[in-house]
Amino acid sequence: MFIKIILIEIFLLLITFNLLTSYKIITAVFYNRFQKIVQLLIMWLIPLIGFLIVAYFLKDEMSNSIEVISSNTDNNVPTASGAYVGGGD
Repeated sequence: MFIKIILIEIFLLLITFNLLTSYKIITAVFYNRFQKIVQLLIMWLIPLIGFLIVAYFLKDEMSNSIEVISSNTDNNVPTASGAYVGGGD
């Protein structure tokens, strides 16, 4: 629970920094309109793309883990090295 709270606080802090940086980019007079748009897109889309990629792989791994656990009747779960961990013999 404590780790969850810390992660939420870090996430909110990063969003705050992103918002402040966005404001500074928008109000900057030395960038033209195109440069501002590109910088804002890069700043906001790269974290979003990273999130989507990680979420996709996590979803894939979770479904693989569930299939392995449900198909394994003796509660032995294979690890990445091929060894089995669990309650079966």
